[in-house]
Amino acid sequence: MKILFSIITAGMLMCAVIACDSDETTTPPDNTTDTLRFEAKKGFVSRFDEYPVDTAGPSFDKPILAEHVLVQETISDTGITYFGKSGVSMHIGPGSRFDTTYFYQDASGDLYRYNYGFELLAVPELEPYLERPIDMQWVLLMKFSKKEGATWLAKRDSINVPAFGTKVYFESNATMKADTIIRVGTEDISCRQAEHVITATASFNGIPVVGKIIARTYVSAKYGKVILDYIRSGSIAGGVNAKVRGVYKIMTYHE
Repeated sequence: MKILFSIITAGMLMCAVIACDSDETTTPPDNTTDTLRFEAKKGFVSRFDEYPVDTAGPSFDKPILAEHVLVQETISDTGITYFGKSGVSMHIGPGSRFDTTYFYQDASGDLYRYNYGFELLAVPELEPYLERPIDMQWVLLMKFSKKEGATWLAKRDSINVPAFGTKVYFESNATMKADTIIRVGTEDISCRQAEHVITATASFNGIPVVGKIIARTYVSAKYGKVILDYIRSGSIAGGVNAKVRGVYKIMTYHE
């Protein structure tokens, strides 16, 4: 089965994405597939179109074309140690909402991304109540050894709220989605895809507070890069109320 969606950057948004099913007719009981290596290469340069995602009205969850930013990213290193992990690749992209991102792959093929998705919950309305910034460290972004439909707990943590004598509980639950092809320039790049449902829950003076964001990411193992991030807009509601802008960021060029 193939899925096509597009983005036109001069007044419209266009990109071609073709979701491909496996030719297999049966699925192994453990839902495993060949493990891919995240082949990040030092010095690799790529460019992206990045848009904030609207939070209200008929355009909810749509990229805001007027606030387009062109982002250039460079893999500055591939062998650093960062927060307890070695062999980490560091991706620097000045001008992006995610200026620097970090990736780590373990021996089983599981790919981790530092603080993935949770950084968007660091809204001004919530931060003053927390004992520390929202930093969930390593989040299990994608299981390269699993097929579509596999699920896992990507991250769970909590942060104290001293003023209310309670905690905010953070959680990300992930699912592997269909393998996909995304066209970048004249090249069709094979990607693995995962969706994360990211939540924050708490009770302030007996009033429940719930925040939620849904994020999809498309990763090329061959290039060691995220090709497309689509983080839908979210909200925090209850004792604390806030809108959370998402982001749509797609690769348009690489060297």
